[in-house]
Amino acid sequence: MTIAQAPPRTLDAAAQRREALLSMVQAATEALVAAAPGAVREDAATAHVLARARATAEENDGTGGRAAAAIRTAWAHLAAGQAEDAFLALSCAGDALAPY
Repeated sequence: MTIAQAPPRTLDAAAQRREALLSMVQAATEALVAAAPGAVREDAATAHVLARARATAEENDGTGGRAAAAIRTAWAHLAAGQAEDAFLALSCAGDALAPY
């Protein structure tokens, strides 16, 4: 008995999805860096970009859920106003999404 390999178009779609998610995570990181230090919780740009990345990752992040978990963690830290911890969580998401 052999295990069927995924068709190339599925592998290409997964790689494209990870690449798109990686660009969203990078955009969220840049927005977080640009946010005012004392007003991270109220920064609408960071919240919008991170919400978009979170919604996309929840569907299928292509990493077995590692990127989605890191993005959810970053979201929780952002909601608590903990910019440094959100930044670290986004770094973990980027590492999970990086090409092998």
